[in-house]
Amino acid sequence: MSVSASFEGNSNVQQILDDLINTGRKLLQAQPMDREHYRQWSDSARKQLAESYGPTDPKVREFFTSRREISTSFELDPSYYLTQIGANLRRELKVLEKISREQGESPAAATAPTARGPTPQAPRAAAGAPSAARKVLILAGKGSELIGPGSQAAGEAGFATEILPDEKRRSSDALRAALVASRPNAVVVVWDQEPSSPSRSGATPVEAALELGLAIGIFSPAKVLILFNEKTPPPENAGGAAQIPLRADPGWEEALKKALMAIP
Repeated sequence: MSVSASFEGNSNVQQILDDLINTGRKLLQAQPMDREHYRQWSDSARKQLAESYGPTDPKVREFFTSRREISTSFELDPSYYLTQIGANLRRELKVLEKISREQGESPAAATAPTARGPTPQAPRAAAGAPSAARKVLILAGKGSELIGPGSQAAGEAGFATEILPDEKRRSSDALRAALVASRPNAVVVVWDQEPSSPSRSGATPVEAALELGLAIGIFSPAKVLILFNEKTPPPENAGGAAQIPLRADPGWEEALKKALMAIP
């Protein structure tokens, strides 16, 4: 089943929304649910919404945040993974249905030309704006509890999230190649060597310094953010990258969101 060909390239926003909703409902009814088809649908929906309304539009941000990080573990029942996909899909469909209702109720829709007139064109992002959501690469260990809330904060800032697999962080060559291939708009380095911390980065101090140095060298300090445990802070100037402390108060998520939104 193709999950993108039915709406990609269509200039009518309402038709795009209708097609997305219909395709999403079919995916929800599939037994068992197909993970790859869901991911293709969700990624394509993000792209279409960002291109239609602009990546910073509140509607687009709401849709991005409705897809939450999926927990994976060898200890978990495989059915739980599919349950999480289903929950994501239901949340995303709910947002799309809300956007569709608002689109139909807008003054522009009420006065749209009839079939005899020109086909209404979808609103596009302003000139110079990115055609899809920007991406942030998070360098954190597989078990880090920061990944979920960090991804949500990034989504609220208009960023898609990529988590670099641990195997791509094991050598400087592999890490450099992965950073270059990812081409993110921002990088978040988790600097935390406190063994008992839930935000544990999975990197030794030397490895964390390597990750930070490579990220700054490839992308510049302006595009790199550091989340750090105050018990094990990074070097004072840290190459000029902005630093966000992880306090007991959950305020770091809002600080991360604001810092990402400020990145050019």
